[in-house]
Amino acid sequence: CYKYCKYPDELASLNLVKAKLTFINGCSSADGRGKFGYIPYSNLTALYAAGSDAVIVSQSKIYTRGASKLADSFYKAWMDDSVYTPETSLGQAMYFAAMSMCTRPQKNAADQFTHPLHWGCHIQIGDMTARFKKCFTPYPD
Repeated sequence: CYKYCKYPDELASLNLVKAKLTFINGCSSADGRGKFGYIPYSNLTALYAAGSDAVIVSQSKIYTRGASKLADSFYKAWMDDSVYTPETSLGQAMYFAAMSMCTRPQKNAADQFTHPLHWGCHIQIGDMTARFKKCFTPYPD
């Protein structure tokens, strides 16, 4: 994935002031090219510096199926009031997504995502109190 990733200084120069959330669900998406594991100079801090209100990225390699399951659970919890509580915040949605993966047993062994490497490697910074309905209002008619 690093073939297409930008350097942190390039990401920091983007105008993300209107972005309520930047969620990059890819292998080691928190790192920057050439500076692996060094968070002060990373994609994570660059996206935040570019103006995004909240950033969620992975700090290690993740498996596609587990990452997809986590993202699906996260967005369902954040966007759908009927799933958990009305107006679930970003932080609560990530918590609910992680807990749904590590506590819900699956019939098929291939669908087991209870190991923390599937749900515990994401870093969150910024405003994790944001609620979907307040971030995105429908366009007026």
